Amino acid sequence: MPKPNLLPPVNWRALFDAAPEFDAWLAQGEKAENQEKMRHLRGETTLGDTVEDALKSLEEAAHVLAMAEDWCGDVVRHVPVLQRMADASPMLRVRYVSRKTSPDLLLRFLTNGTESVPKFGFFSKDFALCGLWGPMPEACCDAIRVGRARQDPKPARQRVRELYDADPDREIVINELLHRVLIASGAAPDSDPAGPTDR
Repeated sequence: MPKPNLLPPVNWRALFDAAPEFDAWLAQGEKAENQEKMRHLRGETTLGDTVEDALKSLEEAAHVLAMAEDWCGDVVRHVPVLQRMADASPMLRVRYVSRKTSPDLLLRFLTNGTESVPKFGFFSKDFALCGLWGPMPEACCDAIRVGRARQDPKPARQRVRELYDADPDREIVINELLHRVLIASGAAPDSDPAGPTDR
């Protein structure tokens, strides 16, 4: 029986090491207005003492490879949260890749068959893939799935806007990302506030 076509293996460590950090990634972008907004949101994001303490107490490194494009509204909303969390702990290391620099990468992490961004891959200190997040919080992803099932995307997009408006400080995003960081670092979170780590 013939074997199915498989994507070639990825040297995640080498890809991570070659990818730019936040400021260098922004400098490679195309939308100056969005770049400035992300810088602003990074500085304005408040994590809270519990999250800050959890990040500062990480005993093992966690790596995040963020697949993102600066033209995307969800990237503008969520990437500054991830970067602000990385600012809080030297054990959380984040690098950024775009489709331009890594055209086949998102094919490994499709969302409902599409190359949606942002998509965050969470890796252990030894670069074992431990979880994914994106392109938006789980409740928003569920709303989009319902819209697809009903073949009526307009109410789904409205529901996503309502969920975003109800969480202006992006606390849901912070909690979902923290959960995945803890897993990647080898910690054992009490419970998953946001459902499955992979989609």
